[in-house]
Amino acid sequence: MTNTHTGLLLGAIMVFQLLWLALVWLTGAAADSAKIPWLLLYSLAVGLWVIFMPERLASRLREWGRDLLQHERGVWLALGLIGVGAGGFYAWRQIPWSDETLSLQAARLVFEGGLSGLLEGYRQLPWLAQQHPPLLPVIHGTAMRLFGADPLVLRLATLLFALATVLVVYLLSRELYDRPGAFTAVLFLWSFPLFWRLSATSLSDVPLTFFFCLALLLVLGLVNRPSYQRALLAGFVLVTGLLVKYTMALIFPVLLGWYLASPALRDRKRYLAVALSPIAVIGAGWLILAAYIGVLGGQVRTLVEFGTVVFRTDIGRQFLLESLATRLPAALGVYNFPLMVLGAGCCLRRKSPSDRFVAIWGIVVFLALMITLPDHRYFLPAFPAVALLMARGLTCIPRARIKALLLSLAYGAGALYLFVDWQRAAHLFLP
Repeated sequence: MTNTHTGLLLGAIMVFQLLWLALVWLTGAAADSAKIPWLLLYSLAVGLWVIFMPERLASRLREWGRDLLQHERGVWLALGLIGVGAGGFYAWRQIPWSDETLSLQAARLVFEGGLSGLLEGYRQLPWLAQQHPPLLPVIHGTAMRLFGADPLVLRLATLLFALATVLVVYLLSRELYDRPGAFTAVLFLWSFPLFWRLSATSLSDVPLTFFFCLALLLVLGLVNRPSYQRALLAGFVLVTGLLVKYTMALIFPVLLGWYLASPALRDRKRYLAVALSPIAVIGAGWLILAAYIGVLGGQVRTLVEFGTVVFRTDIGRQFLLESLATRLPAALGVYNFPLMVLGAGCCLRRKSPSDRFVAIWGIVVFLALMITLPDHRYFLPAFPAVALLMARGLTCIPRARIKALLLSLAYGAGALYLFVDWQRAAHLFLP
C-alpha cells in the first residue's frame, strides 16, 4: 500500500469525526453545545497535523514504537500509570450515571451488614432484587469497608477491572496474532469513549467485560495447552461473570459458534465438559439461594420482559434505532468507522482461524443484543473484538499504524471532553 492509501484512510477518519460533531451540534443533542465549536477546531487541527506530519517524524515514531516493544514490562508500567492517572481523573470529574446511585445503595447493604445484610436487604431494593445477581454489591461493599464509603472508591474499583481487562485483551490478542498487533488492539480499545466512561463508573459493565475476555482467553488456552486445571478455572471465571451480570450468558453462543467453526476446539470436548461443572454447581447454588430469599421469580420475569422488549413494544424498536444511529457510534467513536471497515475487509480476505474467532465474537454479541437489550452499555463485551478487528485492518496498511493510532486516540480524548458532563438534550428516534 502506498502513502496515498494512508492519506485516504486518515482523511476519512478526520471527515467522520468532523461530520459527527457537526451532527451533534445541528441536532442539539448536547446540552452544553458551547463545546462543539472548540472540538471542531481541535479535530480539524489535529487531523491536518497528523495527515501532513513529516515522514521523518513518522519514521522516528515507528522506530520508537518498535524499540518499546522490546521492553514489554516498561510499556505496561507506562500504560498502567497513564490508565490510573487518566482514569482516576475522569472518575473524579465525570457526572454520575443514573444507575450509580442504585449501585451505591446495593453496596451499602454489604458495607453496613456484610453478606447477611445483603441477603436481608435484597428484596428491599427493586433494582437489585428484580434484575441483578449478588457479586458486584459484594465487591463494592468490600471495597467500601477497606477504603471508605465514598462513591469514588467504587469508581476506582471499576478502574482496576478496566486495567485488568486491557491486560487480558493484550494477552488474548497476542495469542491470536502477534505482539505488535496486540499493543495496537489495546490502544484502539482505549480510543473508544464508552470504555473510558464506563471504566470511571460504579456500574457492572466493565467487570463483566473483564470476566468475558478472561473466559475467552482461558478457553483459547484449552485449545493450545489443554489441562483440566485450566478447564476448571475457565468454568469458575464463567460462573463468576454470570454472578456479576446476567448478560455474561452471551458468551455461550459465542463459544458455540467458535465450537462449530473450530475443529481444534471440538477436539477438547472433555475439557469443555469439565469447565461446565463449576457453572452447574455454583449456578445452581445461586438459584436455590435466590428462590429462598424470594427474588428468583421476579428476576426471571424481568429478564424475559427485557429480553423481548424489541419484539413486543414500539419503544423497544425505537430504542434499537436510537442505539444503532447515535449511541453505539458515539460509544465506539464515529471516527473509528473507516478503521472498522478496513479491518472487516482484511479479515474477509484472509479468513484465518483467528479472524473467524474475532468475527464470531463480535457478530454474535452484537446481533444477540440488537434483538434483545440494545442499550449501548451492554455491547461493551464485544468492544475488544472490534479493537482486534481494527488492529488487524492496519496490517493491510502497516505504514498507517502510527498515524492512525495517534489520530484515533486524539479524537477519543476530544470525545471524552464532550462526554465528561454529558446530558442528552435531544434524540433522533426516542420521544
